[in-house]
Amino acid sequence: MELLFGLGFVTYLLVFLAGIVGGLINAAAGGGMFVLFPMLIFCGVSSVSASATTSMAVLPGTMAAAWTYRQALSHSKPAAVWVAVFSALGGIIGGYLLLWIDNHSFARLAPFLMLFATIMFTISPWLQNLTMVSGRHPRRVAGLKIAVLLFLFGNFIYGGFFGAGMGIMMLAGLTLYGMTDIHTMNALRTIASVSANSIAGILFIHAGVVDMKFLAPLASGTILGGLFGSRHFRSVRNDLMRRSITILAWLLTALTFAMRYLR
Repeated sequence: MELLFGLGFVTYLLVFLAGIVGGLINAAAGGGMFVLFPMLIFCGVSSVSASATTSMAVLPGTMAAAWTYRQALSHSKPAAVWVAVFSALGGIIGGYLLLWIDNHSFARLAPFLMLFATIMFTISPWLQNLTMVSGRHPRRVAGLKIAVLLFLFGNFIYGGFFGAGMGIMMLAGLTLYGMTDIHTMNALRTIASVSANSIAGILFIHAGVVDMKFLAPLASGTILGGLFGSRHFRSVRNDLMRRSITILAWLLTALTFAMRYLR
């Protein structure tokens, strides 16, 4: 039995459910790509196409999040413009890098990108504590601002190339730069994600690497999961959610390595 775009019922359902789980995770603590990317690999999508399709699938939810944060940017519009411009430029570079690399090479690299993102997610509470302490001593980081800006631009490139963990690294960089308002920082983070992924997405669609038959159920699931999670996960303890997502991320990273190197 075939459904939309020729996908079988079971495959369509699995991808749609993975999208819901990814949307729930993004709404709870971020990290939905830990589920979405391996699911597409499991369904036989090439690594480059899986990365491009996942980036496009999470875009509607990220755009909705950016809209909800618009009030936080009332006093930071110049910063928002600069972030949008440079994240778009980074997205172009990262997108071209993804299109330049061949599927075989990216397939070998993908498990290590998953591992890097999982490590960043695991240590993110420690990074947040570290950057909060640094933020209380602006003189200590004044001389590092250029380095931090370069780090942020590199993060934007990474966002166009793969993206998992981009938000965590950006929050760390903004705090080291001297920002203290978490709402403004989150607003800038979502703007950077929308800008980088939108520009990279245009490149991916033009190059034909977005798997449209998987994009529809995946994007629909992430939107549904994000809407449900944003309404019902506010009462769940953040540390409990993070531990659960961290365990899931390590399991899926191990599965990604196994699928690539143990078959």
